[in-house]
Amino acid sequence: MNRFLVTLTTIAAITCSTASAQNDKDNGTYNVNGTSLASMHSAHDVLVQLPGVTFKADEFHVSGRGVPEIFIGKRKVKYINELNQIPASYINSIKVITEPGAEYGKNVQAVIVIELVNDHAEGFKLDNNLNLTYNSFFAPSDQLTMMLKRSSFQIGCQLGITEVRNKLENQNFTHTYKYDNVQSTLDSYTHETMTPYTHSQTLTGKVFGIYNINVDHSIAASYYADWQRRNDNDKYEDITTVYGAKNNVVDMTSPISCDTIYSSGKNPTAHHELNIEYHGKVGNVSLAAGNNTVWNRSFSTTNKYRIIHKVTDFDFPTTDHNNKLSNDTRSYFTASMPLGKGTIGAGGEFNTRRMDAQLINLTGAPKDNTHGITNEHTYAGYLNATQDVSNWSFAAGLRYEHVGFKYSACPDDQGLIILGRDDFTFQRNYSHLYPSAMAAVKLKDSKLTLSYTRSYNQINMANVKVIIMGSFSIDNYMLLTERINTTSLTWEWKWLTLNATHRLFIDPLCHTTNGNVDFNGNDYHALDFNLNLTPQFGIWHPALTLHAHKQWFDIALSDGRTCLNTPLFETQLLNNFVLPHDWIIRLNGDWRTKGCDRNVRYYKHNFQLDAAIQKTLLNNKLTVELQGNNLLYGSYDDVSVYTDYHQRVNKGHKNRMERNVILSLRYSL
Repeated sequence: MNRFLVTLTTIAAITCSTASAQNDKDNGTYNVNGTSLASMHSAHDVLVQLPGVTFKADEFHVSGRGVPEIFIGKRKVKYINELNQIPASYINSIKVITEPGAEYGKNVQAVIVIELVNDHAEGFKLDNNLNLTYNSFFAPSDQLTMMLKRSSFQIGCQLGITEVRNKLENQNFTHTYKYDNVQSTLDSYTHETMTPYTHSQTLTGKVFGIYNINVDHSIAASYYADWQRRNDNDKYEDITTVYGAKNNVVDMTSPISCDTIYSSGKNPTAHHELNIEYHGKVGNVSLAAGNNTVWNRSFSTTNKYRIIHKVTDFDFPTTDHNNKLSNDTRSYFTASMPLGKGTIGAGGEFNTRRMDAQLINLTGAPKDNTHGITNEHTYAGYLNATQDVSNWSFAAGLRYEHVGFKYSACPDDQGLIILGRDDFTFQRNYSHLYPSAMAAVKLKDSKLTLSYTRSYNQINMANVKVIIMGSFSIDNYMLLTERINTTSLTWEWKWLTLNATHRLFIDPLCHTTNGNVDFNGNDYHALDFNLNLTPQFGIWHPALTLHAHKQWFDIALSDGRTCLNTPLFETQLLNNFVLPHDWIIRLNGDWRTKGCDRNVRYYKHNFQLDAAIQKTLLNNKLTVELQGNNLLYGSYDDVSVYTDYHQRVNKGHKNRMERNVILSLRYSL
């Protein structure tokens, strides 16, 4: 039995025996073991080397599919930083699934599955990764992994420390509100960062073990924890002009200007994760089951926050504490067996999430001891089947999910009123069926695939906070469930993949600049086209992704309709040059044009250029890499976000301070 060692971030290390950076694509699967990708730092670094996969705004994105769910084997990754702790040399392959079926369900549009190496070599293994990053400051990080393997068990541990020193983003925003055809410019300001500074230190630790009961059964367990200490020191100047409105008439005679002088804060966090998994085989039935529990605790403190209004000369120093405690538990089981020339599978999962947030203002100002408690639970079951008939392949699946969600807000000691009540409870239950179907035919050297899925996006823990924090609508808790009907056609030929996807969004959920859901928009259609090219020309191994997004979406404003129909184009070009004597050069570029996506309009092109040079030494035991990111300093955003309450338009731009230089040393013994 080829076991999935899915709970470990550290399986026996392998050395890169070849210097090929070519991704060996087979049905969306990219080999890492035995390629130059195995000599990179971590799983995070490998993912951004895959065609159509990018990392921006602290999330991975798959072209035309949005944010994917990421799995290590069967276990869902809930803490994105975990990918930085998985050495690339421990990865066997990565599969990018753009047509997820009933096994994943819900509103999942893309899935990335990381399979780790099952190395049968016994003995002691040691790997170390050292990074030195410069981004206006020097910041080192080091990670040590040790493992002992015998015939029936593996045990190991991992220790790491990471230091980050960064400048904050420069940003400039203008907020405009319209009401009854009268425009009121509120919070129109220029935000000039003067000496912004963040400094964080993270200590990580992990212990793990696998016990092979016999040739067909194994059990694995791991415990992971990290502790982060973060200090923010933000000195900047906000020049704000505020105009009030009386009886829907803007009062231009009494502007208020204010300067925010200084703020600083400390943000310690702790993360714990416990995984237990079983993999077995009974006859021709393959079984898997597991439990994954995550605990998070964060405690942020703002020591000083002085605001001086030039009109009123008001000085307001304060100290805030924001305490958040959350836990997330997922239990699952799967079973599959051969059926004719295909397979049949079934499974289920139970997921429960809870978050308790508390805001304390030590100055006795309003919002003292305000609590918000969120609970969410999910029950799901699925059945899917595949079958091959001649040169045709078919797949079908059905998933059922029941989601229960409850949010409770408690008033503070000052009698804070939320949505006109002394307290507030928001509760919803959802029950949905998620069907999926796929048919594919092989035509000589090519393959044509047609698929259909129906998914839902619901109001849940991720976006209910807008009820309390969003002041523009008191009806957010009445938002409808978004429905998405997706039809996709894919053609594959050797190193070329062409995909066209149509989506019908019914009652689409639209977002504000901070990611919160703000309102349901009008139904609309959207088309996405993706072209992936992964040829090889001698020492040059390029990977080109072209993505085009076109939507037909309009928003009814008080003074007419705004059409957000401008197409959006994205290009990713990965260049790997494999040279003699184990030298590798990487030159990667990402480019996004102006255009529209949902209720957001982008006014600027966004471009990023990264480069790296790598050399392996000492019989592939040591790897040295020098990497530079955002070399041309072209990562800018200039956006408008349209909402339907007071017709708010946010216009602004951000300069993402992501340019850095990294020297990496990786060795294994």
